[in-house]
Amino acid sequence: MRTRVDRPEDLSTEDVDELYRFFCGSFEAERVGFELDLREKDRVLRVWGDSGLAAFSTLLLFRPEPRYRVFYSGDTLTRGEARLGHHLPSLWARYVFQEVAPEKGVEDYWLLLCSGFRTYRILPTFFQRFYPGPEGSLELQGLRDDWASVRFGEAYSKGIVRPRFATVLKDPEPPARLVGDPHVRFFREANPGYARGEELVCLVSLDPNYLKPAGRRLAFSKTTVS
Repeated sequence: MRTRVDRPEDLSTEDVDELYRFFCGSFEAERVGFELDLREKDRVLRVWGDSGLAAFSTLLLFRPEPRYRVFYSGDTLTRGEARLGHHLPSLWARYVFQEVAPEKGVEDYWLLLCSGFRTYRILPTFFQRFYPGPEGSLELQGLRDDWASVRFGEAYSKGIVRPRFATVLKDPEPPARLVGDPHVRFFREANPGYARGEELVCLVSLDPNYLKPAGRRLAFSKTTVS
């Protein structure tokens, strides 16, 4: 698999066309909303396989307060061969934990909007401390609600964003083998409007001490980000 991290302004028209076509393979999305999401971000992470583009995500780093840095993920999609081996999470983790230098006295968090169960399942797979989840955290809940209210305004309410340009999954339901998965069940209960493109706002501590072993393997592998 080949990977690359770029600034959105460095993408060609052909690059954006490719991303949008790829995204529309799994989502119903308006071009104007897709490009607005893309242009507001700092970075675009892409993964290619033998058959072409296999995964991508957009990322913005912002500071709600001097003591906090927040990585905010926008439109994200992984398909086919890229799902095997967690290629996009690996690229994301190496970029965040290796390429972006830590700052003394500053706490890092990840703000993630989940419109589908697959995205949500990343959290319990790689992280120990996130919200919302079965165990919960009042501290994370408060930070999430404060930052989401500022960032999304009236589109945010009670943990859910109802975006102006909703991106609706074409196949939002989990396969039968995952219906009983506790994290899939939790996601569907916490975001009952997922099939309409409503998004569950999640906040994750990026303190390396809260990475699970699988997360540490991704974050601190010796493979460099291209």
